Amino acid sequence: AHPQVAEAAVLGRAEPGSSDEAVLAYVVLRPGADLTEAALLDWAAARLARFKLPASVTFVAELPHSATGKVSKARLRAEQPTA
Repeated sequence: AHPQVAEAAVLGRAEPGSSDEAVLAYVVLRPGADLTEAALLDWAAARLARFKLPASVTFVAELPHSATGKVSKARLRAEQPTA
């Protein structure tokens, strides 16, 4: 819902040595937006429960979509770096 965000997707990534998952956010900014990871995380912290906050934000030019127009989380997972 951030006014400078055009589209976003979140994924869970297993944390080594733990049963927990880290929340990772992938964000496409609106044209002309000037938003930093820290500013977006601060904005989210005021609106989300702590366990829902992303551990990191990766800004991307576009998100992969399936033929039906949904964000392809499988393709995002395949592209994400391992911990």
